[in-house]
Amino acid sequence: MRIDEEELEWYRAHLGFGFGWRTSLAPGYQDNAMEMALTYEPGVLLFSDGSDTADGFREPRDTYEGRVHVRMRADALERNIMELPHAGWAAGFDGWYAHRSRWDDWGGDTLSGTQDGNEHRTWYAGRFFALTALPMPLADGERDRLIASLYGGMGSDLDRFSAFRLGGEPTGGEWEALSRPNVMGAIFDEFYSRSYAVLNLEYRRELLFFCYLHLRGQFAWVDRPRIEDGLLGWEMEALPAVGVAVTCGAPWNSQVEIGFCYNFGLLREEGGDSDFGGSALNLSWSKEF
Repeated sequence: MRIDEEELEWYRAHLGFGFGWRTSLAPGYQDNAMEMALTYEPGVLLFSDGSDTADGFREPRDTYEGRVHVRMRADALERNIMELPHAGWAAGFDGWYAHRSRWDDWGGDTLSGTQDGNEHRTWYAGRFFALTALPMPLADGERDRLIASLYGGMGSDLDRFSAFRLGGEPTGGEWEALSRPNVMGAIFDEFYSRSYAVLNLEYRRELLFFCYLHLRGQFAWVDRPRIEDGLLGWEMEALPAVGVAVTCGAPWNSQVEIGFCYNFGLLREEGGDSDFGGSALNLSWSKEF
Protein backbone atom coordinates (compact mmCIF):
# COMPACT_ATOMS: atom_id res chain seq x y z
CA MET A 1 0.00 0.00 0.00
CA ARG A 2 1.39 3.39 -1.01
CA ILE A 3 0.00 6.64 0.38
CA ASP A 4 1.85 9.44 -1.41
CA GLU A 5 0.85 12.23 0.99
CA GLU A 6 2.42 10.29 3.91
CA GLU A 7 5.66 9.50 2.09
CA LEU A 8 8.79 9.69 4.24
CA GLU A 9 12.45 9.00 3.85
CA TRP A 10 13.64 7.30 7.02
CA TYR A 11 16.82 5.59 8.11
CA ARG A 12 17.70 3.26 10.96
CA ALA A 13 21.10 2.26 12.29
CA HIS A 14 21.75 0.02 15.31
CA LEU A 15 24.84 -1.46 16.91
CA GLY A 16 24.82 -4.29 19.41
CA PHE A 17 26.85 -5.64 22.30
CA GLY A 18 26.13 -8.24 24.94
CA PHE A 19 26.59 -11.88 25.89
CA GLY A 20 26.15 -15.10 23.96
CA TRP A 21 26.38 -18.87 24.42
CA ARG A 22 26.69 -21.61 21.80
CA THR A 23 26.92 -25.40 21.86
CA SER A 24 26.89 -28.15 19.23
CA LEU A 25 23.87 -30.32 18.51
CA ALA A 26 23.46 -33.71 16.87
CA PRO A 27 23.95 -34.84 14.12
CA GLY A 28 27.10 -32.71 14.42
CA TYR A 29 27.42 -30.97 11.04
CA GLN A 30 28.61 -27.39 10.60
CA ASP A 31 25.20 -25.75 11.09
CA ASN A 32 24.06 -28.01 13.94
CA ALA A 33 24.19 -25.84 17.04
CA MET A 34 22.17 -24.02 19.66
CA GLU A 35 22.96 -20.40 20.45
CA MET A 36 21.47 -17.84 22.81
CA ALA A 37 22.30 -14.17 23.11
CA LEU A 38 21.28 -11.14 25.14
CA THR A 39 22.31 -7.82 23.61
CA TYR A 40 21.73 -4.11 23.99
CA GLU A 41 21.35 -2.33 20.66
CA PRO A 42 21.82 1.46 20.67
CA GLY A 43 20.66 3.19 17.52
CA VAL A 44 19.11 6.19 15.82
CA LEU A 45 16.02 6.84 13.68
CA LEU A 46 16.31 9.67 11.13
CA PHE A 47 13.48 11.17 9.04
CA SER A 48 12.89 13.60 6.20
CA ASP A 49 10.00 14.46 3.88
CA GLY A 50 9.55 12.62 0.61
CA SER A 51 8.90 14.23 -2.75
CA ASP A 52 5.12 13.73 -2.48
CA THR A 53 4.61 14.39 1.24
CA ALA A 54 1.64 16.61 2.02
CA ASP A 55 2.51 20.15 3.12
CA GLY A 56 0.70 19.77 6.43
CA PHE A 57 2.17 16.37 7.26
CA ARG A 58 4.30 16.51 10.42
CA GLU A 59 7.26 14.16 10.20
CA PRO A 60 8.53 12.22 13.23
CA ARG A 61 11.45 13.64 15.19
CA ASP A 62 14.91 12.17 14.81
CA THR A 63 15.53 10.14 17.93
CA TYR A 64 17.80 7.78 19.80
CA GLU A 65 16.29 4.29 20.17
CA GLY A 66 17.72 1.72 22.55
CA ARG A 67 16.67 -1.92 22.26
CA VAL A 68 17.17 -5.01 24.42
CA HIS A 69 17.23 -8.09 22.19
CA VAL A 70 16.89 -11.72 23.31
CA ARG A 71 17.75 -14.25 20.61
CA MET A 72 17.74 -18.06 20.35
CA ARG A 73 18.57 -20.34 17.42
CA ALA A 74 18.67 -24.15 17.35
CA ASP A 75 19.47 -26.28 14.32
CA ALA A 76 19.42 -30.09 14.39
CA LEU A 77 18.84 -30.58 10.66
CA GLU A 78 20.54 -33.02 8.36
CA ARG A 79 20.87 -31.44 4.91
CA ASN A 80 21.21 -33.02 1.48
CA ILE A 81 23.82 -32.34 -1.19
CA MET A 82 22.01 -29.09 -2.13
CA GLU A 83 21.95 -27.89 1.51
CA LEU A 84 18.18 -28.42 1.68
CA PRO A 85 16.65 -29.74 4.94
CA HIS A 86 16.38 -33.54 4.74
CA ALA A 87 15.71 -34.69 8.31
CA GLY A 88 15.51 -33.23 11.81
CA TRP A 89 14.30 -29.89 13.12
CA ALA A 90 15.19 -26.25 13.67
CA ALA A 91 13.65 -23.49 15.81
CA GLY A 92 14.29 -19.95 16.91
CA PHE A 93 12.99 -16.94 18.82
CA ASP A 94 13.61 -13.17 18.95
CA GLY A 95 12.26 -10.76 21.54
CA TRP A 96 12.71 -6.98 21.74
CA TYR A 97 12.05 -4.24 24.27
CA ALA A 98 12.71 -0.78 22.83
CA HIS A 99 12.43 2.83 23.99
CA ARG A 100 12.78 6.07 22.01
CA SER A 101 14.27 8.99 23.91
CA ARG A 102 11.97 11.54 22.27
CA TRP A 103 8.89 10.76 20.25
CA ASP A 104 6.19 13.37 19.70
CA ASP A 105 2.90 13.21 17.83
CA TRP A 106 3.39 13.00 14.08
CA GLY A 107 1.22 12.74 10.98
CA GLY A 108 -1.62 15.07 10.10
CA ASP A 109 -4.83 15.38 8.15
CA THR A 110 -4.27 12.27 6.03
CA LEU A 111 -5.58 8.69 5.91
CA SER A 112 -3.56 7.64 8.97
CA GLY A 113 -4.41 10.75 10.95
CA THR A 114 -2.23 12.01 13.78
CA GLN A 115 -0.20 9.31 15.52
CA ASP A 116 0.15 9.46 19.30
CA GLY A 117 3.82 9.79 20.20
CA ASN A 118 3.38 8.55 23.76
CA GLU A 119 1.67 5.38 22.57
CA HIS A 120 4.61 4.25 20.44
CA ARG A 121 7.56 5.66 22.40
CA THR A 122 8.09 2.26 24.05
CA TRP A 123 7.31 -0.95 22.18
CA TYR A 124 7.64 -4.72 22.57
CA ALA A 125 7.79 -7.45 19.95
CA GLY A 126 8.49 -11.16 19.69
CA ARG A 127 8.68 -13.66 16.86
CA PHE A 128 9.42 -17.38 16.50
CA PHE A 129 9.82 -20.11 13.92
CA ALA A 130 9.89 -23.91 13.92
CA LEU A 131 10.70 -26.25 11.03
CA THR A 132 10.89 -30.00 10.63
CA ALA A 133 11.83 -32.31 7.75
CA LEU A 134 10.24 -35.76 7.74
CA PRO A 135 9.90 -38.84 5.54
CA MET A 136 6.89 -38.65 3.27
CA PRO A 137 4.09 -40.90 4.60
CA LEU A 138 3.47 -43.99 2.45
CA ALA A 139 6.63 -43.28 0.42
CA ASP A 140 9.45 -45.79 0.18
CA GLY A 141 13.02 -44.52 0.46
CA GLU A 142 14.78 -41.20 0.97
CA ARG A 143 13.81 -39.41 -2.24
CA ASP A 144 10.47 -38.06 -0.96
CA ARG A 145 10.42 -35.60 1.93
CA LEU A 146 7.80 -33.56 3.78
CA ILE A 147 8.88 -30.17 5.17
CA ALA A 148 6.59 -28.31 7.55
CA SER A 149 7.24 -24.93 9.14
CA LEU A 150 5.45 -22.35 11.25
CA TYR A 151 6.33 -18.67 11.72
CA GLY A 152 4.64 -16.20 14.03
CA GLY A 153 5.10 -12.78 15.55
CA MET A 154 3.23 -10.22 17.61
CA GLY A 155 3.96 -7.01 19.44
CA SER A 156 2.58 -4.14 21.47
CA ASP A 157 2.53 -0.43 20.55
CA LEU A 158 4.12 -1.04 17.16
CA ASP A 159 4.00 1.62 14.44
CA ARG A 160 5.18 1.66 10.82
CA PHE A 161 8.80 2.06 11.99
CA SER A 162 8.84 -0.84 14.44
CA ALA A 163 6.35 -3.28 12.88
CA PHE A 164 7.44 -6.58 11.34
CA ARG A 165 8.47 -6.41 7.68
CA LEU A 166 7.08 -9.26 5.60
CA GLY A 167 7.39 -10.07 1.92
CA GLY A 168 8.57 -12.53 -0.66
CA GLU A 169 12.20 -13.48 -1.02
CA PRO A 170 14.28 -16.46 -2.15
CA THR A 171 14.05 -19.42 0.21
CA GLY A 172 17.07 -21.19 1.64
CA GLY A 173 18.09 -23.91 4.03
CA GLU A 174 21.06 -22.16 5.62
CA TRP A 175 21.36 -21.27 9.30
CA GLU A 176 19.87 -17.77 9.42
CA ALA A 177 17.81 -18.04 6.21
CA LEU A 178 15.51 -20.51 7.99
CA SER A 179 14.39 -17.82 10.45
CA ARG A 180 12.96 -15.43 7.84
CA PRO A 181 9.24 -15.79 7.02
CA ASN A 182 8.37 -15.71 3.33
CA VAL A 183 4.96 -14.65 2.01
CA MET A 184 4.60 -16.40 -1.33
CA GLY A 185 3.86 -14.09 -4.26
CA ALA A 186 4.62 -10.87 -2.36
CA ILE A 187 7.38 -8.42 -3.21
CA PHE A 188 10.26 -7.61 -0.84
CA ASP A 189 9.02 -6.02 2.41
CA GLU A 190 5.53 -5.54 0.96
CA PHE A 191 3.77 -5.58 4.34
CA TYR A 192 4.39 -4.02 7.69
CA SER A 193 2.44 -5.92 10.29
CA ARG A 194 1.77 -5.87 14.03
CA SER A 195 1.15 -9.64 14.15
CA TYR A 196 1.32 -12.57 11.76
CA ALA A 197 1.30 -16.35 11.43
CA VAL A 198 2.58 -18.29 8.43
CA LEU A 199 2.11 -22.06 8.01
CA ASN A 200 4.04 -23.82 5.22
CA LEU A 201 3.81 -27.38 3.95
CA GLU A 202 6.10 -28.68 1.20
CA TYR A 203 6.46 -31.97 -0.63
CA ARG A 204 9.91 -32.44 -2.15
CA ARG A 205 10.89 -35.11 -4.66
CA GLU A 206 14.46 -35.95 -5.65
CA LEU A 207 14.37 -36.17 -9.45
CA LEU A 208 18.15 -36.63 -9.74
CA PHE A 209 20.84 -36.55 -7.09
CA PHE A 210 21.37 -32.84 -7.87
CA CYS A 211 17.81 -31.82 -8.87
CA TYR A 212 14.68 -31.50 -6.69
CA LEU A 213 11.02 -30.74 -7.32
CA HIS A 214 9.10 -28.70 -4.71
CA LEU A 215 5.32 -28.53 -4.35
CA ARG A 216 4.40 -25.89 -1.79
CA GLY A 217 1.31 -24.73 0.02
CA GLN A 218 1.03 -21.81 2.44
CA PHE A 219 -1.59 -20.25 4.66
CA ALA A 220 -0.67 -16.87 6.15
CA TRP A 221 -2.59 -14.55 8.48
CA VAL A 222 -1.28 -10.98 8.41
CA ASP A 223 -2.45 -7.97 10.41
CA ARG A 224 -1.95 -5.22 7.84
CA PRO A 225 -3.17 -1.64 7.20
CA ARG A 226 -6.34 -1.33 5.12
CA ILE A 227 -8.32 1.69 3.92
CA GLU A 228 -11.98 1.63 4.96
CA ASP A 229 -14.43 4.56 4.80
CA GLY A 230 -11.60 6.97 4.04
CA LEU A 231 -9.53 6.01 7.08
CA LEU A 232 -6.53 3.75 7.55
CA GLY A 233 -7.11 0.85 9.95
CA TRP A 234 -5.70 -2.57 10.71
CA GLU A 235 -7.26 -5.87 9.66
CA MET A 236 -6.18 -9.49 10.02
CA GLU A 237 -6.45 -11.11 6.59
CA ALA A 238 -5.79 -14.57 5.17
CA LEU A 239 -3.27 -15.05 2.36
CA PRO A 240 -3.45 -18.66 1.04
CA ALA A 241 -0.94 -19.56 -1.67
CA VAL A 242 0.37 -22.47 -3.72
CA GLY A 243 3.62 -22.86 -5.63
CA VAL A 244 5.95 -25.15 -7.56
CA ALA A 245 9.73 -24.91 -7.92
CA VAL A 246 12.78 -26.82 -9.11
CA THR A 247 16.20 -26.62 -7.45
CA CYS A 248 19.22 -27.86 -9.41
CA GLY A 249 22.96 -27.82 -9.13
CA ALA A 250 24.84 -25.41 -11.39
CA PRO A 251 28.49 -24.89 -12.41
CA TRP A 252 31.09 -23.44 -10.04
CA ASN A 253 29.66 -24.98 -6.85
CA SER A 254 26.38 -23.09 -7.19
CA GLN A 255 22.68 -23.85 -7.38
CA VAL A 256 19.67 -22.38 -9.16
CA GLU A 257 16.02 -22.35 -8.10
CA ILE A 258 13.21 -21.37 -10.43
CA GLY A 259 9.66 -21.31 -9.18
CA PHE A 260 6.14 -20.04 -9.75
CA CYS A 261 3.53 -19.27 -7.09
CA TYR A 262 0.07 -17.78 -6.83
CA ASN A 263 -1.29 -16.03 -3.76
CA PHE A 264 -5.08 -15.78 -3.56
CA GLY A 265 -5.09 -13.04 -0.88
CA LEU A 266 -2.81 -10.40 -2.39
CA LEU A 267 -4.50 -7.22 -3.55
CA ARG A 268 -3.27 -6.09 -6.97
CA GLU A 269 -4.22 -3.21 -9.26
CA GLU A 270 -4.66 -3.70 -13.00
CA GLY A 271 -6.09 -1.16 -15.40
CA GLY A 272 -7.26 1.10 -12.57
CA ASP A 273 -9.20 -1.70 -10.84
CA SER A 274 -8.21 -3.68 -7.75
CA ASP A 275 -8.72 -7.40 -7.34
CA PHE A 276 -7.47 -10.21 -5.14
CA GLY A 277 -4.85 -12.63 -6.44
CA GLY A 278 -1.25 -12.22 -7.49
CA SER A 279 1.42 -14.44 -9.02
CA ALA A 280 5.21 -14.37 -9.01
CA LEU A 281 7.98 -16.04 -10.99
CA ASN A 282 11.16 -16.42 -8.95
CA LEU A 283 14.70 -17.13 -10.08
CA SER A 284 17.53 -17.32 -7.56
CA TRP A 285 21.18 -18.28 -7.89
CA SER A 286 23.50 -18.95 -4.98
CA LYS A 287 27.14 -19.94 -4.88
CA GLU A 288 29.39 -21.55 -2.31
CA PHE A 289 32.68 -19.72 -1.71
